[in-house]
This record gives sequence, structure tokens and C-alpha cells, in this order.
Amino acid sequence: MTALTAATTRLYLSTTLEEGQLQQDHTEADMIVKWLPLEDAVRSVEDGTISEAGSALGILLAARSLAP
Repeated sequence: MTALTAATTRLYLSTTLEEGQLQQDHTEADMIVKWLPLEDAVRSVEDGTISEAGSALGILLAARSLAP
């Protein structure tokens, strides 16, 4: 299936985040927020559990960037 979009996605890698109060707007009302170890997140991308393109790309790039 071919897909094309004009949307722009910006990805940032932060290594100093702390869990805080969740503040979702109406466009995020159905999103599931879950903290995972990076290795678990990579496995979730690989097995299709995480399938949203921006999230999958961010997780895989973070794993590559943080690899020893």
C-alpha cells in the first residue's frame, strides 16, 4: 500500500525526562501513554504492537543512537 502525507514530524531524544502529570488535549484523548524500557519498546515495534510511524521511528532511532 502506498501512502503519502504532507505532515511534518519532529523527533527529539531526551535522556533526562521524569514522569509528571499527563496533560492531553482533545486530539490525544484516545492515546495510550505507557512507560517502557527502551528494549521493550523496540520489541513492541518489531512485533507490531507499536505501529504508529512517528513513534516507531523515534524508538528505533533512539535505540540506535544510545547503542554502545
